[in-house]
Order: sequence, then structure tokens, then C-alpha cells
Amino acid sequence: MAPHDSHRAGRLKRRRLVVALVCLVSVSSVPAQQIQVMQWNVHGNLGTAAAQSGPEAVAIARILNYLQPDVVLLNEVADGSVATNTTSLTQWVAANLPYMATNGYSVSVSTES
Repeated sequence: MAPHDSHRAGRLKRRRLVVALVCLVSVSSVPAQQIQVMQWNVHGNLGTAAAQSGPEAVAIARILNYLQPDVVLLNEVADGSVATNTTSLTQWVAANLPYMATNGYSVSVSTES
């Protein structure tokens, strides 16, 4: 390698470094946001129309409205098909959790099988 080639390679490396640093400096930082996630084993007190009409469902709604978590994970919802549970939980959220219903929400149901 000729002496001027190594000098040129060194300049090229420095240019790349400067470009990389400029790119890093120009990236604006986005402040982190906290989200509140709540997991709750509802022991069959939500998930079907029959289960959601009891006092336990009212108590669950009261607590969720008080805490207002961003994400709610419900375990052991009442036995029903995925379609039944999805429909029932969607209706229950709309009727009982105004803080979620006004901000938009999604209900996703899965089974162990």
C-alpha cells in the first residue's frame, strides 16, 4: 500500500466516524413512559354474561377503575368459547370501565388447549 493510500484510508475512517457521531447527536431522545400492567386471576368471575352479572364482577370493575392500569391481564376467566369470552369481555369493558372505553382498548382471549 502506498503512503498516500494509508493516509486516504485514515481520512475516510475519520469521516465515517464524524458522520456517525453527527447522526448520533441528531437523534432526538424520546423520554421513557411508564405503563402500569395488572394481572388478575378472576377465578371465573368474568368471561361470560352469567359470570359478569355477579357482585364479584362489580367489585373487579370498581378496583380496575380506581387503579386504571394501562394493560390488564385476566387469568381464569369463566369457561366459554374464545368467541363467547371475547364478546362478553368486550361488552363488559365497554359497560364497566369508562377509562378504557374512552381511550380505546383491545380484548384478546386465548385458551390453554
